Amino acid sequence: MNEKKKMPPLAILVAAAENGVIGKDGRLPWHLPDELKLFKSLTMGHTIVMGRKTWDSLEKPLPGRRNVVLTRQKDFEAPGAVVLHAFEDIAQLEKDEPPVFVIGGAALVEEALPIAEHLHLTRVHASPEGDTFMPEVDFEKWQLVEEKHHERDDRHQHAYTYQHWRRA
Repeated sequence: MNEKKKMPPLAILVAAAENGVIGKDGRLPWHLPDELKLFKSLTMGHTIVMGRKTWDSLEKPLPGRRNVVLTRQKDFEAPGAVVLHAFEDIAQLEKDEPPVFVIGGAALVEEALPIAEHLHLTRVHASPEGDTFMPEVDFEKWQLVEEKHHERDDRHQHAYTYQHWRRA
C-alpha cells in the first residue's frame, strides 16, 4: 500500500523591508550581520528549502544544514543539495530535527504560509528598491511569541526587529 507521508512541521524564515521588499537582483538589499547570525543559529542542523533563484544566489550549499532546492526544471542539478520538483515532495524527505525552514523565494513563502506552524520574520526598518516582495500575511491567524529589536549601528545599515510568530 502506498501511504502518503505527512508534511513535516514547517517554519518560514524571511526578512522583509517596510515596503515589502525581500530581494533585489537575486540578493538581499541590505547588510545585517547579526540578522545573518540569527538565520544561521535558527537553521543549523535543520533542513532548509529554497527555490532555484535563491539557490542560484548562494555561492555554495549552506553548511551544517540539508539544502533542498524546489524547481520545476526536471534536469536541474544542485551539487550539495537535494532537488525536488513539487512542494508536496518535502513530505518524502527523511525526517531531520523539525522544523523544516522555508527560506525563499517569495513563491515558496506564499505556498508555505497556509500550512506553516512558525513564521520567523525580520522587519527591516527601511524601504529599499527591490524586485521581490513578501507575500501578504494575515496576522490575525498568528500569535507573536518573541520580538527583539536591533538598532542601526556601524555594522548594520538599518535597524530591524526580529519577530517569531506561531500559528494561532
